[in-house]
Amino acid sequence: MVLKGGSMKVSEIQTFLEESYQDPPKENILGYTLDEEISKKSILMSQMTARVYVKEDEKKVIVTHRGTGMEKFGSDWVNNAVYASSPAGIVTYKLTPRYQRAKAVQEAVHKKYKEKKGWEVNTIGHSQGGLLSHLLGTESKNSIGFNPASKSEHLGMNQYIIRSSKDVVSALSVPSKMLNETLYPGWSKKHYITIPAATNDPVAEHNMKILERLDPNMKVGKGVMRGGCQCNGKLKGYTINSEMKGGCAWS
Repeated sequence: MVLKGGSMKVSEIQTFLEESYQDPPKENILGYTLDEEISKKSILMSQMTARVYVKEDEKKVIVTHRGTGMEKFGSDWVNNAVYASSPAGIVTYKLTPRYQRAKAVQEAVHKKYKEKKGWEVNTIGHSQGGLLSHLLGTESKNSIGFNPASKSEHLGMNQYIIRSSKDVVSALSVPSKMLNETLYPGWSKKHYITIPAATNDPVAEHNMKILERLDPNMKVGKGVMRGGCQCNGKLKGYTINSEMKGGCAWS
């Protein structure tokens, strides 16, 4: 099956998100080259928490924000607690070093690439990184959060959520879905993908591997569906996040 439209394949999203946890970062991924100068702005406790990859010939940039590290990121767990428990969670979270470093990366990307004619910037993130992708990717072509630590934020028309039905962290994003559906009727069918859980293990359901339950060639983001559409076993029941033409219907 061929799906046109959208900006990033599910397989690409998984590859870049998995890489975001690797240290040191790879210099080249899927034809993209690491912009080390900008990426270094995100270093926190000796680790690069955001990576910027560039494909010069296609004028494309992918910014990835990793989630909370399991080993050296004690302060990052504090950031999570601040965001989740504080009544002024977002305001307080924006004062943390993690947010400030991520913001510096995003601003540098937009200054260097976004302001150039014809360049496309996609911002993606997992868990806390998904929250950062939504907070900082408002000017990107697409901002995609996978199992994001989002609560009741208002998300724009360029912002997307992919989550497991049993992921605990992104369960907080359900109010966002309801809020955006109220503001933009039909928003959730184009911008919110729920992947049916295969286990009762919250750790497993938070992992990037669950993206393998989707068609790897399915594209997420702004775009237009062209030609005939078919539902196969992997896609049925999922939302295709593109403006659809040609009478395609997706549940």
